[in-house]
Amino acid sequence: MSNSLCAGEGRWRSTFEGLWQRVAVLRFRFANSPSWNSTFRNTGQCTWCNANVSNKCLWILPLLCALRAVGAEQPSNQAQTGSKASQLKPNIIFILADDLGYGDLGCYGQTKIKTPNLDKLAAEGMRFTDFYAGSPVCAPSRCSLMTGLHTGHSWIRGNGSQALRPEDTTIAELLKAAGYHTGLIGKWGLGNENTSGLPQRKGFHEFGGYLDQVEAHDYYPTHIWRYDPRTGFDGQQMLYENLAGKKGLYSHDMFTTAALNFVRINQPDSSNKFQPFFLYLAYTIPHANNEEGSRSGNGMQVPNDAP
Repeated sequence: MSNSLCAGEGRWRSTFEGLWQRVAVLRFRFANSPSWNSTFRNTGQCTWCNANVSNKCLWILPLLCALRAVGAEQPSNQAQTGSKASQLKPNIIFILADDLGYGDLGCYGQTKIKTPNLDKLAAEGMRFTDFYAGSPVCAPSRCSLMTGLHTGHSWIRGNGSQALRPEDTTIAELLKAAGYHTGLIGKWGLGNENTSGLPQRKGFHEFGGYLDQVEAHDYYPTHIWRYDPRTGFDGQQMLYENLAGKKGLYSHDMFTTAALNFVRINQPDSSNKFQPFFLYLAYTIPHANNEEGSRSGNGMQVPNDAP
């Protein structure tokens, strides 16, 4: 993977490394977080850039997710404009919020909880009023989302350990074939290790997050799964800050930092021949930690519950 999960105020190193040479405008301040010292080498002291992610954007807020199509950065050379600009494809960011119903958002009439940022997305984009999840439970719903098949035709029709098959084509595979750089950050749930359903076998160039849907309930995991072909890393990345019951790293803060870095690093420009990107940002939020709820009576794993 690329440098998608990187240093964010002392939290993440470059979880997906390999683009320092290609993206000269990006500079990172790498932290001394003990969970990353053995994995990431040759890092320098630097700072975040303030580059604008895109010039044009379209936000769509369905019931369970938001899709962002951002226009690629335009070539500055006038000679390139005629040949490149007409061929530019939109970048796509698909944000999935697990267990978030339309009744939880202010833009759909909810008045008890404030959701100003999501309401703003809806106000500046569009609201879908007849957008339905593919299934009432996790795995088959995600299978429908990725394959475009309803549960009468899809392979995964219930929660469990079933994985996508080689013949199950995903949206990531189609976009990859169309020239997109594809990344998955967050919860997968459609194939564990050593199966045909791994993200890297279903069209994603890079991946960092949870493979197993039950493991994704834990917001302070002891490890995540990473696939980074540029460095050759393929396996579990330990989060030492969360060992022995400690809660030093909140997974979804990391995923957010990762997503921002993915967009910055993969922004289409002349260095990557204006290659568009597809980011599937699959949050577990606001799904509860069911297992922790059974143990302690409180499955709401959050850093704090302040307004």
